[in-house]
Amino acid sequence: MLKKIYIRSPHSEKTKQKISKANKGKVAWNKGIPRTEKTKKKLSEAHMGNPGYWEGTHRSEETRKKMSEAHKGKPNGCLGTHRSDKSKKIMKNAGLKKWQNMEFQKMMANARNLKPNKLEQLFDNLTPQCVKYVGDFSLWIKTKKGSRNPDFIIEGQDKVIEIFGNYYHKEEDSKDKIKEYENIGYECKVFWEYEVYNETKRVLNETLKFISKEDKTYEALI
Repeated sequence: MLKKIYIRSPHSEKTKQKISKANKGKVAWNKGIPRTEKTKKKLSEAHMGNPGYWEGTHRSEETRKKMSEAHKGKPNGCLGTHRSDKSKKIMKNAGLKKWQNMEFQKMMANARNLKPNKLEQLFDNLTPQCVKYVGDFSLWIKTKKGSRNPDFIIEGQDKVIEIFGNYYHKEEDSKDKIKEYENIGYECKVFWEYEVYNETKRVLNETLKFISKEDKTYEALI
């Protein structure tokens, strides 16, 4: 015996408004019902590798103002909660996996409209023209650990310069980054934020030495 198959047609805007109005103020039927491990796994697999619906979108000033007023005085949904080390690791790995996707990288670059920050601007103004800023996702280098977007490159040379912020890179070891690029035939120089701000002259001299290993025209500036 053949079973009837019902295909749900998309609701019109008018119907959506009616449904929304009818459900306004009502508690969702599944609120408070815990999801089974099987359901959690299915949801996780369904969303794996997919960016959130809001990523890459731009809210209007009016929408931002409304959201700000609606949330004024209300605590953050996750305020006071503590994630376990396991949860942190899962979230970190999920984020890293997303960033391996080139389409996701391009989408985020367009959404963020990336520009050099104050630290990168200072370093860019400090160094010769052959030191080019590419930290706006305009250049990607494939390493054995994944795709990397360096902060600066030396034009005409297989060399990159990374600027490590004191806060965002505090748990990183610059030697690991240097080794990662070294494994694919690139030389890497890493400067920390405090060095660029407090030891500017030394940073410039080290950059010029880094360049002049292959281009001797910059030796006179050291």
